[in-house]
Amino acid sequence: VIDPNDEELPPDPATLVSEDLEILDVHGPWLTFNHLLDIDVEGAPHRHIGKRYVVDVRDGSIATLTTLFGADEAARLATVGKQSFDALVQSIRTTNDERAALARETLDSFRFDATSFGITDSAGVTAVAFMVPGQGVDGEALALNVPPLPARNVAWWRDVAPTLPRWSPDSTELRWARGAIDVVARPIEDGDALAVALVTTGTTPAREWAVVRALAPAYQLLALDTPAAPKHIRDALSRAFDASAATESAVRAVWRTPSARRSRVLLTSTRSYVR
Repeated sequence: VIDPNDEELPPDPATLVSEDLEILDVHGPWLTFNHLLDIDVEGAPHRHIGKRYVVDVRDGSIATLTTLFGADEAARLATVGKQSFDALVQSIRTTNDERAALARETLDSFRFDATSFGITDSAGVTAVAFMVPGQGVDGEALALNVPPLPARNVAWWRDVAPTLPRWSPDSTELRWARGAIDVVARPIEDGDALAVALVTTGTTPAREWAVVRALAPAYQLLALDTPAAPKHIRDALSRAFDASAATESAVRAVWRTPSARRSRVLLTSTRSYVR
């Protein structure tokens, strides 16, 4: 036992515990994260555990496939996920290259777990991404990621879809439809930043107003005028995202009132790391 009040800590403690939470994405109230737990105890088996979760940020509860998609769709996703995992394993077993040979050393440790999943999106459509936990030769936690599986008939996705950008075919532009005026972001400076602008959709030629430069990447645009958020909420959000931008996390925000239209938006990158 280590007393945190001790001035001198043992150089080689008998027990080492570390825990990592990696936030992967946020879609509406649903936050996806990976949880990695390492427990090394002298004279006892070590534990290295990894799993993916979805949590409801409104009450902190862990979501299940059934919670998110209903019983029938949850059963289908679990079945298709297991089939995709089996196909991935078979591909590794039969592929003759150095990486596959290394993977085969630990392949038997992976066990498909339908509760280890996250929410993602594929071309604007909701999808489920299973993470299959396993262990390395030395017992360290490993993971196989099953390719995202599109989900059907997701009512709550209707509120999420408008926050996601449409990429242009040549990947030079992200666009969020906002009625008569779209929000457009274009990569600049080798892709490390975005030039954000407002562009009219009902005029020929289109008119454009530069808004701001923002750090890349951008994953969502949250409109705070549909319905309008009260000033104290806007101020609190602005402070929170400004504070997060000063840390090592990848959360970024753009907050402006464009002269072209009295609307407010929050452009965010929600992927971050918590240790």
